[in-house]
Amino acid sequence: MNRATYVLLVAAAALLAGLVSVLVFNREGLEKTVTSAVDIGGPFRLAAAKGGMVDSADLLGKPYGVFFGYTHCPEVCPTTMFEMSKALTTLGDEAKDFRLFFITVDPERDTAQMLKDYLSNFDPRIEALV
Repeated sequence: MNRATYVLLVAAAALLAGLVSVLVFNREGLEKTVTSAVDIGGPFRLAAAKGGMVDSADLLGKPYGVFFGYTHCPEVCPTTMFEMSKALTTLGDEAKDFRLFFITVDPERDTAQMLKDYLSNFDPRIEALV
């Protein structure tokens, strides 16, 4: 093994050891940060882009799906929306009771009209929520 390879291996090992020690010794703080920063689940009441409100209480016992995204998303959002549209089309009448919601993560920029325009490119059964 030449000297340059040896130095690179030692540096990589030191970096890895440092990263592991940060993760191990700060695990409790990291867990608290992650779990307290995100409150997942619970009831919701959101404005529908086409008007009115969608309340989670009204959806109890009914099949529905949600996708979180934004209209300025360059790749993942339109690709996923296309795939969901294709799935709804493939299911046809079997999806008649299934509701699918696009929930914006950028409500300051994604106006109701912008969401309606954006979703007009996909299956009309997908509803936008702000």
